[in-house]
Amino acid sequence: MEAIEGECGAMKLYKYVGGQNALISFHGLNGEYNDSATICYDIERGNGVDLNIFTVYAAQLNSGDEDWSKNDICDVFKAVKNDGFTSVDITGVSLGGMAAIRAMAFNDDPDHEASWPHLEIKTCGIVCGKDDRKTYESFAKVKIKCWHGTEDPTMPYSGIENMVYETAKVGGDIELISLEGITHGAWAYAYDKTLEDNYYAWITSFYTNQPEPPQPEVEDAVLTFVVVNGKGKIETESGEVYEVPLTKIET
Repeated sequence: MEAIEGECGAMKLYKYVGGQNALISFHGLNGEYNDSATICYDIERGNGVDLNIFTVYAAQLNSGDEDWSKNDICDVFKAVKNDGFTSVDITGVSLGGMAAIRAMAFNDDPDHEASWPHLEIKTCGIVCGKDDRKTYESFAKVKIKCWHGTEDPTMPYSGIENMVYETAKVGGDIELISLEGITHGAWAYAYDKTLEDNYYAWITSFYTNQPEPPQPEVEDAVLTFVVVNGKGKIETESGEVYEVPLTKIET
């Protein structure tokens, strides 16, 4: 499936129209929208997220940009909001991992209502990202999973480890997949469907493994009530038989 190209503020926006859930993918430094460090590469090869479940948004930073600014991130969220979505899942790689972290932090920004069109962030997949936050209360509202190489020289492992600790401390639902001995390349593991703890299986689980909704109780009328050997015996319309204790009523 080819991406539909559009505008997103001053950036290009590539969109794969699919399911009823929005998913934003933030790429890394100097990354193309469909490079190996984004889920879009896999989508175009038929090996990515299920487009029966998700509509995927992938913005392309302008040439020469070396960071995702608040305005850039806000523009992507506006595009999702304008398409009628009220919630969104997000993921990001390296510099894009930082963008995903900032997106969660912006939820509690004092200027939120003026500059940030509200969308509930349901999940966040952070792949070798860098944490530059100091408060984590807003992170507790989101289900988070991180993939990070323990020997990453670009985005130090200790930073993401601290974020996981601080988020858990304020009640967050967060998990860290530590890739022992891996440097700056966690995306090769996070987005590999052959591995057990991959991003695709994790994000899809929230939409395919939901418990069955509770069934309404069917009234099962009592047909008979008799006393046998000092015990109450009830038979219902469905054929069920129940034994009930008898309690003497004091008058």
